[in-house]
Amino acid sequence: MIELHKYRWLKNHAPIEKSRRVKVRNRENSSRLVITELDVLDSGYYQCIASNSAASVNTTSVLRVSLFHAA
Repeated sequence: MIELHKYRWLKNHAPIEKSRRVKVRNRENSSRLVITELDVLDSGYYQCIASNSAASVNTTSVLRVSLFHAA
């Protein structure tokens, strides 16, 4: 029997630091990274790695946060 998935989230190749604004929501077959109150410092490369005893897969996304100045 194959074990359940294990998920790891990285930002710029380092483990995600969870906080009041940064949360990871894991389910049996999925994982979701939730970032609230986005800040320019949240910009970066985000990677999710899913693995079990049979295999490991990953996906990477780029998040770019820009400042918005109201006129």
